[in-house]
Amino acid sequence: MGQENCPLPGWESSGAGGLWGCPTAPGRGPAARGNPGAEVPTAPEFPGGGREGLGLCRAHKAPARREHSEDPEPATPVRTESPNRSRCRCPWRAQSGAIPVRTESPIGSTPVRTESPNRSRYRCARRARSPWEPKFSETPSGPIPVRTDCSDRPHPGAHGDPPTPSPRSLPGVPGAPKQPGAGAMRPAALPLLLCAVNMLAGQLHAFFKVFIEPPEPVVEYGGTVRLKCGTTCQDPSATGNLETSFYKHQLEASGPNEKVVELRNITEWSSNILCYYSCMGTRKMVSATLIAYRPLEQAVLEPVPQLEVGESHELVCRVPRVAPVRNLTVILHRGATTLHTATFKDNDKNEPQDVVVRHLVTAERGDQGQNITCQALLDLQPSNVRFNTTSSPRVLDVYDFPEDPQLEMSETNLETGEKFNISCSVQDVFPAPRFELSLAGHPLSARVTEDGLRAVAEVSHAQQGQFEVVCSVRVGPKKRRQQTLVHVYSHPQPQLNVNNSVLKEGTEVSGGCVLPPGHSPELQLQVTAGPRVLATWGPSPLGFTWNVSEEDNGTEVLCEARMPASKKNPKKSVPVVLIVTAKPKLDDRGCPSSQNWTEGENVTLRCQARGNPRPHVVCKKDGTTLIPGQWHTAKRAHTGMFQCEASNALGRDKRDITVWVQYHDVNVGLIVVLVLVVLGALAFAGITYGIYYRKKKMREYQLQKEQQRMEMQKLRPEETVGVNGSAPGSQP
Repeated sequence: MGQENCPLPGWESSGAGGLWGCPTAPGRGPAARGNPGAEVPTAPEFPGGGREGLGLCRAHKAPARREHSEDPEPATPVRTESPNRSRCRCPWRAQSGAIPVRTESPIGSTPVRTESPNRSRYRCARRARSPWEPKFSETPSGPIPVRTDCSDRPHPGAHGDPPTPSPRSLPGVPGAPKQPGAGAMRPAALPLLLCAVNMLAGQLHAFFKVFIEPPEPVVEYGGTVRLKCGTTCQDPSATGNLETSFYKHQLEASGPNEKVVELRNITEWSSNILCYYSCMGTRKMVSATLIAYRPLEQAVLEPVPQLEVGESHELVCRVPRVAPVRNLTVILHRGATTLHTATFKDNDKNEPQDVVVRHLVTAERGDQGQNITCQALLDLQPSNVRFNTTSSPRVLDVYDFPEDPQLEMSETNLETGEKFNISCSVQDVFPAPRFELSLAGHPLSARVTEDGLRAVAEVSHAQQGQFEVVCSVRVGPKKRRQQTLVHVYSHPQPQLNVNNSVLKEGTEVSGGCVLPPGHSPELQLQVTAGPRVLATWGPSPLGFTWNVSEEDNGTEVLCEARMPASKKNPKKSVPVVLIVTAKPKLDDRGCPSSQNWTEGENVTLRCQARGNPRPHVVCKKDGTTLIPGQWHTAKRAHTGMFQCEASNALGRDKRDITVWVQYHDVNVGLIVVLVLVVLGALAFAGITYGIYYRKKKMREYQLQKEQQRMEMQKLRPEETVGVNGSAPGSQP
């Protein structure tokens, strides 16, 4: 690579790059100098300063072969013929008028001061190329070109740059006055010092910021907004402005390097705002988007109908004319529960839009009475603009009606003028049902039970015919009904007619049963005589005939009328009691021919005659008269045959009865034997007990004697000790 020979520049000539061979910093190269208003990037900050750092400018040893060239014309770049070198010679005008010339050397040369008193030359060592510097293209046939143009550097003071300092003000430069007491600087240190100073100055110039406040401006459509365009550049001569498509009213800034404008009548929903500043020859620009909004209108929740449990319904919430939509949040609430949250972050339109949010809900019993609301939030953060609206609440009205009502009636056949109750009930409904009962289109007064699930009404009708009983139940908006037919009929009491109620046995009785006029044709009649059916069920009139017997005496004849489909008891006529007359009659059923008695017992003679009027019976034997049914004591004299006779007004009847009386004589011998046996048994028992008692006493006596003997034996050893010595207990 070649080298670049440049005069000692001013602070602006090198920017963030090196001096005398140190490359120009980004943003301060020839392109930037040729166009001061262009925006160019700044270098990132690295340890050591600038993009390359201060340590990139270094001296190298001079190679064995060097080549020098000079150009009498100042600031004239000259490319050498050597394939590895290029040079740029620029004059350094010292106060003495001498022109020090910076000579070129091959790559890696070391700065050397010439022996000429009026000339000095400097060579900048080659530095390592930064990874982000533009890499010069290489051609296969020629040397690698190196930018050596020094004429693009701005003149002192151009573009607001500070003027180039005089060589006399630089230490270590020939012709510069020495400070008192300061030692002479070594010639090799001067390029390093100038390189470091230039890099620091370039960093100060390149690193400044341009900003817009607020960074994300918002304004109500048609309103006014105040914006500030500022910079952190400390150069008081920095210039800048804020550009927009709206008319701007300039306001007084609160500090230097600030522009405050007021934009009025904002009629664009989205517009760009540009803020730029030029500082020390560097121009930077930032942009922001001004968003116009509309104040949030109240959300509208569509009406919610009454819902049956398990039924699904789509909730619809509308928010009209929202701008910008991407900042909108719509929340559907059921009471304190959040049902659905909708956001629109992917909506890139800024114009007002009508927003519709839908959500499907399924009704439950617990939803009854809950409020459904739609909340809309327009949050324009980071600005302090926030809108919050809530729709008018919609109250959920939930009902449950799973089954049809049940109509209960004790009878579907109703007699005119008769009253009975009907009831209508439902099961597992919510909320409480409303009942309506009617008969033939006329409402009935119903009474509802405490649980609210049953209604009871009293039914009555004065006209015959078929009428409809209807039970209607309404739960919420749902109405169900149950109906049945009621047959109202006229049911008068039947009338029984018998040709004769007093009859002789074996004669025929006849009669009939009839209903009064105006009765219902469905009624049926039946005639009975006790358990006997004289005429089975049939329409009115109903006749009968019957041959009576003695057993039919006192029998009631009845006529019954009923409705075939009815469960009610039939109506009965006034009964007719038959009187059947008959001659007396004695037979085995009422007067047995043989009877057994026991002597001494209370007995009666059994003999009862049949007949009407009731016959009188008398039984006689050998002048003894017995009346059947009377009690007496049986005697041996009653044994024999009695002749019984029954009589009434219609005739007489006779019958013989044999009576047997059983008796027993007393056996004295047997009684004596029994007494002797009993006495013998008692004597034997007494003797046996006496023997047992004596033996028992003997055993007790012997046992007592044995106990006394044993006690005496225990006392003898103690008496022996008393004779031979002291008795026990007598010793002191």
